[in-house]
Amino acid sequence: MGEINSLKSFRIEATLKILVQQQQFFQWLRKFLYINESLHKEFDSVYQQMYYVMLNQLLVEGIPYTEKAVCSLSESDNKYMKEWFGTLLASLNKIKTIFPEIELDYIEYKRHNACHIFQNHYEQIQEKGEIIRRRKKKDLVQIDNDFQSILEKYNCDAGFDAYITTTLYPILNDLYRDLQSINIKQEEDND
Repeated sequence: MGEINSLKSFRIEATLKILVQQQQFFQWLRKFLYINESLHKEFDSVYQQMYYVMLNQLLVEGIPYTEKAVCSLSESDNKYMKEWFGTLLASLNKIKTIFPEIELDYIEYKRHNACHIFQNHYEQIQEKGEIIRRRKKKDLVQIDNDFQSILEKYNCDAGFDAYITTTLYPILNDLYRDLQSINIKQEEDND
């Protein structure tokens, strides 16, 4: 009897986790789209930092989450959720392919700047006195050179910020409009 209760408890917890994470994901996306719209209207350094955090996490965690949702919904009768997640996945994948790898690395670096006081993992000598020459299988000197070339190309961080937000704004604006349209169709069908 205890094993059955334990299994029931596990299933309930697993189901709750799925529902909670789905709401967390929706809220994350909602905040990101809000920040995107706000930055389009007016630059704000705090929002810009949050933009990088949210963008990077959507690419790193959001794409796999969305892929899993698309896969699990493939057998579902809920055509709206299928369309919603499919639309989102297409947009996230489009965003990821727009930028070359060094720009994606710089977006990740900007995320780290927003989340961590120190950037020790981008320095050859780290806090324990060790000489580290690589980060994620990339040479740190090359990473530094790549980042310097980005700053030169876009005329410092402000230029890169403007490039990222103006490049992504139309894609994210279309995504927001498409997701809203799917939501409206679902509400109309439910009435």
